[in-house]
Amino acid sequence: MLHWDQTLIHIDIDESTIGKVYPPDLGIVSHAVNALQAFTDVVVERDWSDWQKVCRKSHSELMAVEKDDSIYSHVMETLNEELDPNAVITCDAGNFATWLHNQLVIKDSHLFLGPTNGAMGYGIPSAIGAKIAEPHRTVVSFNGDGGGMMTIQEIETSVRHKAPIIILLFDNQNYGTIRMHQEMYYPDKVIGTALGEVDFAKVAEGMGAIGMEVKSKDEFLPAFQKAIQQDRTVLIDIKCFEENYVANRKTYEDVKGSKV
Repeated sequence: MLHWDQTLIHIDIDESTIGKVYPPDLGIVSHAVNALQAFTDVVVERDWSDWQKVCRKSHSELMAVEKDDSIYSHVMETLNEELDPNAVITCDAGNFATWLHNQLVIKDSHLFLGPTNGAMGYGIPSAIGAKIAEPHRTVVSFNGDGGGMMTIQEIETSVRHKAPIIILLFDNQNYGTIRMHQEMYYPDKVIGTALGEVDFAKVAEGMGAIGMEVKSKDEFLPAFQKAIQQDRTVLIDIKCFEENYVANRKTYEDVKGSKV
């Protein structure tokens, strides 16, 4: 959704798509490469400080809200204490990420990579790319089991190229975001979103990485502390399929029928 005070510039190589969804203030028919090259010569002066203050205030208020008692929240609280402030975070798409976005503190700029269009399968490959680009940094990838399984084969790539990463995989045996929307519009009429039980630790080990399994909150800290000491890719399979939470501070019961 566009805000009234925004200026929209729409660039596309196909003239017929210009303004197809929103009428732009300026439409440019161009190859993306040519347009981006031209933009590098444009000087843009804008003060973002007021907007940054609003974002910081909003985030501080959100952080002050009482957290739920889920293992997701426990993981974020633990990482806020344990994670190297210079670590790179990559995030796949999925409802598990609502806890990350609301609770994990990113301590510096250029340390977070995430898909802007909701594409699943981004987490693991982006972590490998980040590690190759910044080999001296710890790289931690956050994934659900649905998105994780879309590109889990890239663990072999990280092993082969000696680009060790830490993969946190939240295993709720569901395509959680899709399941949430099913419950919102068609309560208790769930179809095609359940996932089976997978031993992700063994899958990782089969590709030459280290596999760990976390079944309770008190098991996460020692597993993560062990993971950051390794010079190999580590996958931590965080079992959370018994949790009733579908998103940060929201249970399945909270969302059922909310859009009906």
